[in-house]
Amino acid sequence: MPGITPDTEVRFLPGVGPRRAAALAETGVLRASDFLLRLPFRYEDRSEHRRTAELVDGESAAAEVVVASLSVRPTRRRNLKIVELRGHDASGPVKATWFNQVHLKQILKPGQRVLLFGKVRRPFAGAVPEFANPGYELVTPDRDPDPAGPGTAGPGTAGPGTVGPEMVGPGMVGPGMAGSGIGDPAPSDSGVPAGSPESVSPDSSSPDSSSPSGAHAGRIVPIYERIGSLTPRLLRTILHRLLDGGDAVGPGYLPEELVARMGLPSRRQALEEVHFPPDGAALAELDRKRSPGHQRLILEEFFVFALGLQLRRRQDRVGRAGGHTFTVDDTLRDLVRQVLPFRLTGSQRAALATIAEEFRSPLAMRRLLQGDVGSGKTIVAVIAALIVIHHGAQAALMAPTEVLAEQHFATIRRLLEPHRIRVVLLTAGLGAGERRDTLRAVASGWAQFVVGTHSLIQEGARFRDLGFAIVDEQHRFGVAQRRTLVERGGGADLLVMTATPIPRTLTMALHGDLDLSELRELPPGRQPVKTQVRDPGGLPEVYARVREEVGKGRQAFYVCPLIEESEELPGAGVEARFRELSEGPFRGLRVDYVHGRVPASRREQVMNAFAGGELDVLVATTVIEVGMDVPNATAMVVEHAERFGLAQLHQLRGRVGRGADPATAILVVGGKPTELALRRLKVLEETTDGFRIAEEDLAIRGPGDFLGTRQSGIPPFRVADIIRDAEFLRLARKEASDFLASPGLETAEGRRILEHVRETWGERFGLTAGG
Repeated sequence: MPGITPDTEVRFLPGVGPRRAAALAETGVLRASDFLLRLPFRYEDRSEHRRTAELVDGESAAAEVVVASLSVRPTRRRNLKIVELRGHDASGPVKATWFNQVHLKQILKPGQRVLLFGKVRRPFAGAVPEFANPGYELVTPDRDPDPAGPGTAGPGTAGPGTVGPEMVGPGMVGPGMAGSGIGDPAPSDSGVPAGSPESVSPDSSSPDSSSPSGAHAGRIVPIYERIGSLTPRLLRTILHRLLDGGDAVGPGYLPEELVARMGLPSRRQALEEVHFPPDGAALAELDRKRSPGHQRLILEEFFVFALGLQLRRRQDRVGRAGGHTFTVDDTLRDLVRQVLPFRLTGSQRAALATIAEEFRSPLAMRRLLQGDVGSGKTIVAVIAALIVIHHGAQAALMAPTEVLAEQHFATIRRLLEPHRIRVVLLTAGLGAGERRDTLRAVASGWAQFVVGTHSLIQEGARFRDLGFAIVDEQHRFGVAQRRTLVERGGGADLLVMTATPIPRTLTMALHGDLDLSELRELPPGRQPVKTQVRDPGGLPEVYARVREEVGKGRQAFYVCPLIEESEELPGAGVEARFRELSEGPFRGLRVDYVHGRVPASRREQVMNAFAGGELDVLVATTVIEVGMDVPNATAMVVEHAERFGLAQLHQLRGRVGRGADPATAILVVGGKPTELALRRLKVLEETTDGFRIAEEDLAIRGPGDFLGTRQSGIPPFRVADIIRDAEFLRLARKEASDFLASPGLETAEGRRILEHVRETWGERFGLTAGG
């Protein structure tokens, strides 16, 4: 495409236009360079045609046949018609069927040659093989696939050169619409999902409707996910043209030395091979995204990402505000011994030693502290804060919710106020007068330890001398929010914590700019929690187990998935379930409830009553997931457990087993759980190792759902996959670090790569690159 560059907006590409550009924009495709990175999700080998006698049940194949007849027959289902083609080649007969594609009668005529490709049904030897919902190409008399593409009009239909449907699905048009310039799908009642990969409408809005010869058949063909009215066929056509001319590819962003050392193809060659594989390419490698072209593009994307992280790390490791350094002396050691409620584990001591060492450096700390449930991250953060407070600076802890902030505040105040360290809470729930007084206490420095939510970084919150910022449940905050809190201290030390152990691969993508400390030991006295999965029929036994624990003087949590019941889950709301339980199975027990909408004062009152042993059973949502420390609680019941992630269920069961008595978590599934749901819950029955559970959860659900898709902070990789391509991410991190330390950084190539990262990294990955 002459005149097309990597920065050309997609709406200016032939065959796209404003409406299709809007659909592309929703997937992050804004420019020609983005379009080229919209890779096939699978491939079909249409290079070799089978004889019909050789077609095998269950295989995907292609066969060139002569159309004998095409019929349409109704079914018992309203608005559902089956189109059946009967044809043959020299070796025998064949059938093909489509649903609700009546217009094919106007396209596929007796006597025409057609190439069919798709999955074959042949249930027994001797049966006539049948293609189910196949793609097709009309074949010209010279037996080459017609360059005009599938669905080229036959006699009496639309004129030559119009492109018809490739795969059967919604949005197919009748013969009178072909070539009419109508580019949007027509209504369809076929029932085939609009997002089906090869569910295609005509591509007649292309300025030149003819398809590039050889792009759609006679080769290994790329299969793309449909985007709005951009069908897989039209995507192939546009991409073929983008690669065929102009300069849409642009320069590569891997150092040439690295490309040569690893024997990788050039960027142009990689894109050409990935979109239109050459003859002889290995189909299995292509589908596994392990072809040389895939490897080049994956490594390049990770390299640019890792380089940006390294630059941001350089920027963040600035000198601490005011040149502060924080050291440990004997007075501080005595204070820590007085504050500590128990003996630290080895991993807690190691984490604190590392933090103390970094406090002595003039450079600000940037560290991630992650550990298993109950491993004692909060006490590590509190002791670290004592070091800073001991030197006259302030510490702040930011939590994602008011409930968690309140719980942290209660814990920290209980530990520190007896030692005359002033702790305050700053959340949106404070009254106007109380908020004004708190802000004044923070700004003056009177408040030494400030616990809060996003209120800590909103306008009006000012610190006198913030030396140490702690961010809890980091994955629920954006990078910009984290940075804003640090900047309130002019470059404060930063410790981010997560109670969800994050697999190392995900840690590299989420927190590649942070140093890592892990807590893998449980404090002395913690009991492993026995976990059982039960179906609804086992609820009477569950109720009996709870009453048994209460009879021994212990307590129980009872977790529901919803605050209010829904049509989908009747009776699953906390308040409704509280009434049912307190009036039925738990009659006579001291039962109360709590959830996120309960006013803060009542929520704190109920939680304190439970913690103080004044309640036997606490019915709750996941509001009790973190921060509740009740050593006397030995039973945890979770209803509709299949609706929770493994990491979240692991967090919930971590609320019990915190004392000397054995504890049990009972996961009750609802309705008819899927095999996948039962597989996930089986992991919890088998292990209490949060790191192994996190790996399983990530593998089963993927990174988006693992952390919450929209708030995960996971960079939106286009080509790479942080699970599938973990080894490339590790390699990219090393190569990026080596590149920044190499003489090549000062070459024209090095300067070009750095300039690209600095200009595009923040927009591309939703982050901000440093300099």
